[in-house]
Amino acid sequence: MVRRPKAPEPNAVLTTEEVAAWLRVSTRTVERCYPAFLGGRYLVAHVLEAMAKQRKAA
Repeated sequence: MVRRPKAPEPNAVLTTEEVAAWLRVSTRTVERCYPAFLGGRYLVAHVLEAMAKQRKAA
């Protein structure tokens, strides 16, 4: 069984590296697929919304 890291709070702000570690993807993937604000900072709620949109589009 693969253990997933616990999702951060929706209002948390993460760096590119932290989002990549949380989602287990490269930093390049994070930069291409998720909306950033404040120069490389990501609001967890925005990342979760983008993931939901990607799932619906697939």
